[in-house]
Amino acid sequence: MSLNPRLVKESFSLVEPVAAKATAYFYGRLFAENPHLRSMFPPAMNVQRDRLFSALTRIVWSLDSPDGMAAYLGQLGRDHRKYGVVAEHYTAVGNALLATIRRFAADVWNDEIEAAWVAAYSAAANLMIGSAESDSGCPPRGGWPRSSTTSCATATSRSSRCGRRSGCRTRRASTSPCRPRAGRACGGRSPSPTRRARTT
Repeated sequence: MSLNPRLVKESFSLVEPVAAKATAYFYGRLFAENPHLRSMFPPAMNVQRDRLFSALTRIVWSLDSPDGMAAYLGQLGRDHRKYGVVAEHYTAVGNALLATIRRFAADVWNDEIEAAWVAAYSAAANLMIGSAESDSGCPPRGGWPRSSTTSCATATSRSSRCGRRSGCRTRRASTSPCRPRAGRACGGRSPSPTRRARTT
C-alpha cells in the first residue's frame, strides 16, 4: 500500500497532546507482550519515553520529505543494531505502536487510517532494517510487513539471519541494558513509529 502522510499526521495530532500517556501505554504493551525485551531498556524509562516520542514525531512530520526521512531512519537503524536490535524486534514494536495509536486516536480511527499507519511503519522499519543489515555486512532481504488493514500482528517478520554465507555474522538480541544516545531511541522505537519507533 502507498503511503498516506495526511492520514498519519491527522491521527498523530490527536496523540501529541497526550504524549506521556501514549508512550507509557506503548512500553507497557510492548513489555507485556514481549517481556524478554525489557532487559534491553534502562530501568528508569522517563528519558527513554521522551526520546521515543521525539523520534516518532520527527518521522511522522517528515513523511512528506522521503529523502530526509530515509537518511534519518538509516542512521537510526544502524544505531539500533549496536544495541542488539534485530529484524524480529520491529514486528513487536510495530504491533505495540499500532495498538497505541489506535487507542489514543480512537475518535477518528478506521480501517483507512490503520492501513496508512501500517504502510508508514512498514516503510520506516524496512529502511532501518536494511541499513542495519547493510552496515553489518548482511544483505537485506524480505521486509518487516505484509501490509494489513486489520492488524500488524498478521505481518510476517523478516529473519535476522542472512544465510550461511562466509563472513556474515548474525547479531542477536543483547541482554544488556540499552544505553541510548541523546536524541536517539533504542530497541524498537519508533516507530516510531520508531526507543526506537525508536519505532523509533
